[in-house]
Amino acid sequence: INTHFTKTRVNSSLNFGSDFPPNKLPPYNRNNSFGGSDDNNSDDDENFNTTAKEMAIAYYMSRKFIGDGIENQNIRGGYSPTRRKSFRRNLNLSNTSLLLYLTWAAFFVQYLYPNVTRFGAKITSKIVRERQFYRFVTPIFLHANLPHLLVNSVSLYNIGPFVEKWFGKKRFLWFYLVSGIGGTFASCLYNPRSPSVGASGAIFGIVGSAACFFATNRRELGKGAEIGLNSILRTVLINLFMGMSVTNIDNAGHIGGFVTGFVMAYLFGPNYRYANIGFGGQMKLLDEPRISKRGFQRDFKALKGKFKRRL
Repeated sequence: INTHFTKTRVNSSLNFGSDFPPNKLPPYNRNNSFGGSDDNNSDDDENFNTTAKEMAIAYYMSRKFIGDGIENQNIRGGYSPTRRKSFRRNLNLSNTSLLLYLTWAAFFVQYLYPNVTRFGAKITSKIVRERQFYRFVTPIFLHANLPHLLVNSVSLYNIGPFVEKWFGKKRFLWFYLVSGIGGTFASCLYNPRSPSVGASGAIFGIVGSAACFFATNRRELGKGAEIGLNSILRTVLINLFMGMSVTNIDNAGHIGGFVTGFVMAYLFGPNYRYANIGFGGQMKLLDEPRISKRGFQRDFKALKGKFKRRL
C-alpha cells in the first residue's frame, strides 16, 4: 500500500468505533515496514514509540477505508471523508423506472385528493386565458383511471429501456418531457374544448424518437434497424386506428407527441457513424448528433477564426 505517513500527532479524542483493534495491528520495526518482527533493543525513546503508534493507527485506517472502496486518501493525523455517492446512484435507478414511480405516485395522490386531476389536467381555456402554463406538463403524470394508467405503464416499460440505453439517461428524460409538452400543445390546438390527461403523448414521443433512430441509422445498424422501424410503424398505425374508433382518446396529443419526439431525435438524437481509430484499422461507432454542445462550440470557433482573418 503506497500510503504517505507523517509524524503529525493523531488527536487522541478521535472515535474509531468499536471495531478498532489496536492489538491486531502488525508489528512495526525500524525499517518503516509493517509485518516484520519487533526490535529487541531496549533503547527506544518515547518519541519513537509515539511515532510508531501513530503510524500503526494510520496504517489501520488506510487499510480499513481503502477496503471499503474509498481510495487515495491523504492521511495526515486523521481521516477526511470524501463525497458520498448519491442515493439514486447507489440504487442504480434508471429514468424509465423513475418516471414510472412518479406516475404511480401521482395517481395515488389523485386517488386521495380527486381535485388534483381538475387542477392539473389540460384545459385550454385555463392555459390561454389564465396563463396556467404548468398545465402543459402536469397532464403527463396524471391519468383518468387505473386501466389508462396500466396501459401507459406497460407501454413505457416496453419501449423506455431500449430508448434510454441508446439515447442516454439525460436525452431520454428530456425527449420524454418535451414530447409530452408537444402532445399537450397539439391537443390544445385540435381539441381545445376537451380536457385531457395521460402520458400517451410523451410515450408516443419516445416511440417517434425510436423510429427516427432506426430510420437515420440504417446503414450502421443493419437489418435490425428495418425490422425495428417496421414494428414501430405497425404499432403506431394500430394505436391511431384504435384512437379513431374509440371515443375519449386524444389522437391529436398522440400525433403531436410522435412528431415532437421524431424531430427531437433527428436534431439531438444519436447519429452514428463508423470511423477508423488507431493504426490497426480498428472501426469504432461514434455518436455525432446533428446539433450538440460540442458542435456549437466547434462552429463558433470556426466563425470566430474567419472573423479574425477578415480583420
